[in-house]
Amino acid sequence: MNDYIKTRIKEWKLVFKGLKLVHKLQPFLILIAVTCNIFRALSPFISLYYSSQIITELSGARDWNKIIHYTILTVLLNFFCFLLIQFLGQMWDILDYVLGHKIGLFIADKCFQLDYADMENSTIRETKEKLHDGYALKRVVWILPDLISNSISVILSVSLVIQIFISRSTGTDPLSAFLNSSASIVMLCIFLFITIFTVSKSNEKIQQKSYDVMHNTRSFQNHLGYYAFELSIEYNSGKDIRLYNQAPLIKEELHSNFDRILDYGKDFFHTNIIYTFISSIFNHSLTVLIYLFVGLKALTKAISIGNIVLYSGAVTQFGVGFSGISFALTQARKQSEYLEWFFDFVELPNHKETGTKRIDLEEAKNYEIEFRDVSFHYPSSENYSLEHLNIKFKVGEKMAVVGRNGSGKTTFIKLLCRLYDPQEGEILLNGINIKEYDYYDYLSLFSVVFQDFHLFSFTLGENVATSSDYDEKKVEDCTFKAGLEQRIERFPNGIKTQLYNEFAEEGVEISGGEAQKVAIARALYKNSPFIILDEPTAALDPIAEADIYSRLNDLIKDKTAVYISHRLSSCYFCKQIAVFDSGHLVQYGTHKNLVAKEDGLYYQLWNSQAQYYQ
Repeated sequence: MNDYIKTRIKEWKLVFKGLKLVHKLQPFLILIAVTCNIFRALSPFISLYYSSQIITELSGARDWNKIIHYTILTVLLNFFCFLLIQFLGQMWDILDYVLGHKIGLFIADKCFQLDYADMENSTIRETKEKLHDGYALKRVVWILPDLISNSISVILSVSLVIQIFISRSTGTDPLSAFLNSSASIVMLCIFLFITIFTVSKSNEKIQQKSYDVMHNTRSFQNHLGYYAFELSIEYNSGKDIRLYNQAPLIKEELHSNFDRILDYGKDFFHTNIIYTFISSIFNHSLTVLIYLFVGLKALTKAISIGNIVLYSGAVTQFGVGFSGISFALTQARKQSEYLEWFFDFVELPNHKETGTKRIDLEEAKNYEIEFRDVSFHYPSSENYSLEHLNIKFKVGEKMAVVGRNGSGKTTFIKLLCRLYDPQEGEILLNGINIKEYDYYDYLSLFSVVFQDFHLFSFTLGENVATSSDYDEKKVEDCTFKAGLEQRIERFPNGIKTQLYNEFAEEGVEISGGEAQKVAIARALYKNSPFIILDEPTAALDPIAEADIYSRLNDLIKDKTAVYISHRLSSCYFCKQIAVFDSGHLVQYGTHKNLVAKEDGLYYQLWNSQAQYYQ
């Protein structure tokens, strides 16, 4: 089997795989699309056939009963087809619209399931951008119906056109002799297939250029959308744009990306004009030739006058149907490229779900975690963020993690939560590698507040509970414990108040410190054995900071608490302190022991901050 055949088979496998997924997401859509297109294919032949019969009667016997009969049948059958096509078309449009949303949810669900590390992979991000929000999967619904309807047109056309070729002129003149000869038929067929081939190739060139433009301009379109529709109206960026007069810079980027898209658009425009012009010349020439051939057949009494309409229309429908088949095949070929990207993305494996060992949250209260000679670097970097880390702590202990910027503190937490897996060494939970545990069971152990946490345009209760179905009393209790009771009292609808105003005019804007307290309340609501706070008080003033630490110290007495902070005030509440520097654990011990070592990093960090509180 040569490469060409293998490639075509692969393309159609992808098309049918896409159709199978479409049927799963939106049952009956394909059936409705196929049925609708079948009637669209049949509709022209109803008019062709009965119009020819009416003209034949008018030019011959003029049997008015037959004429009225044909007229009524033409009107009724066309009206029936029209109603059915409209009805099925409306259903198709509705189901197709819903399919677009379901595809979006399908892609979003895959994004949520992806390993966190995959989100930093530039190749995966580029593949995601190529999906065009699932456009290829929507477009594949048209291929099979188009192929079926155009095949029907070709079959019906051929069955009618054969009659014109076998009908013979009764005259003995040279024109009749030429029309009866096989030469005239061969010449017509040759020109017909030349036209079909030319139009098909022209369509293929236009489609190829269209996909090339879409592919090559995708990144520019993403940039254009970001600068024009996101950044320009994004609430948080508005302050910097105005204060630093960044509008000219943004406009420059807008114009730059628009010009690049326009350059590709001009190239497509020129290609489209050239090949559309070529197609038009051949199509119109074929139409003239067909009418001339059929007209001469009627003139030499080979066919009736009425059949001029039937046969010329049939030949035209044959050309349209054959070109449609060619176009559908071209579409299948081009869509298969996008479908391959689509399935490459949605079938990405989730490596984190390999473990099967279950975790009992009650037993987890007695667990111990150990980092054993762990080294790690991010996928996008060759430099290690952590090297040969060895540390062990038990559930119930409180530990502070301190160090300069970029020392590896947050990376340590991401590894602990298994957002990443180390390249070297292993992380153990009660002596067992964490990879052996069920991934979601392991994640349930941790309530984390990262320094770059995110709140959403949901209600306060939904942000805290991360669900639309939540325990209101528990939400109120957690928000009060996080120090939000006074702020909530001023909310118009309490915990049901909408945060931010992206989707609701009555949405409430909250400060950075208040947002941080909401994030802490969210961690408390989850009620996991491990509480991890990465810069939990960065947006709080010293008084609020002291209040939060005091509250947390009382709230998480039986839990493991890990505090990461540049402010060393958290160290007062912790039994152990881990000091990181340049990806290494350089000190580990109690505050009293570490601050006594004047040559140690902790002593420098502590005293550099202590002077501001003296």
